[in-house]
Order: sequence, then C-alpha cells, then structure tokens
Amino acid sequence: MSQNRDGFEEETNVNGQYLLFLVGGVLYGIEALRAKEIVEYSGITKVPMVKPFVKGVTNIRGNIVPVIDLLGRFGLGQTAIGDKTSIVVVRLDASDENIEIGILIDEVYEVDNIQSSHLKKSP
Repeated sequence: MSQNRDGFEEETNVNGQYLLFLVGGVLYGIEALRAKEIVEYSGITKVPMVKPFVKGVTNIRGNIVPVIDLLGRFGLGQTAIGDKTSIVVVRLDASDENIEIGILIDEVYEVDNIQSSHLKKSP
C-alpha cells in the first residue's frame, strides 16, 4: 500500500481485468466489470438538440440506451461505421443510481489482466 497525492492509501500493483477496444486506431480500456454487454452496431434513433457526440438512443433488450461516440466526445472526429463496429453497454455509478450508456467503438480487442501500475489516469 502507498499513499497517493491526496493522502489516501491505494494498492500499487493490483491486477484487474480490462476490456480493451479500438477507437480511431487507438487502444483504450475499461474495467471489465463495468461493461455489461457488447452488441453489434445496429440502427440508432437520433435525438434532437443533443451534443454532436451523442449519436442517439438504441433499444437493447427492451432498455433504451443513449449511445456516445468516443471520438466525438474526445474531440477527435467521428467513428466510421464498419463491419466490426460495436456498442459496449457500460454501467456508470452516478450519485445514488446506476446509469447505462452505450459507447461506440471500432472493434473489441480483448479482455486482459493489467497491473494498476501500468495504467494512466484519465484526464
């Protein structure tokens, strides 16, 4: 255990499973337990008056899920739809409730064990 800059203790070499995926030719990862499911890209219903990176909503097993284009959110353009384009449904913890969103990705790479010391903090 070590202390981070905020004075909290944290484990330094903890292994965790991460879902690795490609977006715009760059490899990204998310904790595997946060990914609820991966579905093949299908029609998205556009929603008026939302930010450009919100592609719309889709129906996944009876749940209406907003779909976010990560490239658009990061200000790097738009994800081109191809044969391997998928939507990863991700659970987010917000205040007192869990929210599910879909993130548009180019393709799934793999699930891998990664040590926390090899991870970079998100900006």
